[in-house]
Formats: sequence, C-alpha cells, structure tokens
Amino acid sequence: MRGKKKKKQDTFEERLKEIRAFLEIWLQYHKLYKRSYRGEEVDQDAEAEFLKMKSRLARRHAILMASLGKDYIHADPIRPILSQTVTLRHMSKLRPEHYERIERAWHDTYIHLNESIGHLRYLLEAGE
Repeated sequence: MRGKKKKKQDTFEERLKEIRAFLEIWLQYHKLYKRSYRGEEVDQDAEAEFLKMKSRLARRHAILMASLGKDYIHADPIRPILSQTVTLRHMSKLRPEHYERIERAWHDTYIHLNESIGHLRYLLEAGE
C-alpha cells in the first residue's frame, strides 16, 4: 500500500515539475510578445526564438493536457493564443482590442496552471 502512495506522490511531483517548466516558457513568451507590442526593436534572432518558443509551447501544452487530465483546472487549448501571435513583428501592429484579447487568454491560462499547481500541492500535502 505504501508503495502505491509513494508512486502517486512521485507522479504529482513530476506533474508539478512539468507545469513549472511550461510556465517558465509561458512567461518568456509573454515577455517577448508584450515588448514587441510596445514597439521594442525585433531582430531576426528574436523572431526565430519566438517561433521556436511557440512550437515548444504547443507541444508541451498538449502533453500537459494529456498527462494532467482532471488535475489541470479549467484546461483550455492554447493554440488559439499561439495562432494570434503570429510573429513579433505582427504583434507590434495589433490593434489594442486584439492585444487585450490575447492578454486575457494568456492570463487565463496562467491562472489555471497556477490553480493546478495549488491543487497538486494540496494533494501532495494531504498524502493522497
């Protein structure tokens, strides 16, 4: 019985690591598109990194949704957000209302992932 409990805790800890790793990239992504929207210079290296980051986010988020299941509170696909942030140059030309929609969707995902972290931490502490 104790072995099952340990395995379950290890699974929760692994899920927490996955979410935190995703959130780290998610925050970098936000920082880049926000800076671009505000009119900061975008070079080709930054643009290439942004596109790679979007690809990593899409893959990792799909994995998170599959592995977390019900432990991912209010899970929503992020592909619509990623598809709206086509390139950094595109972000600099967005209308304010479009940018605000992207920001809200980004924040919703950020909040839901943090809720999931709280949920998993609770389960870990409760020893479930």
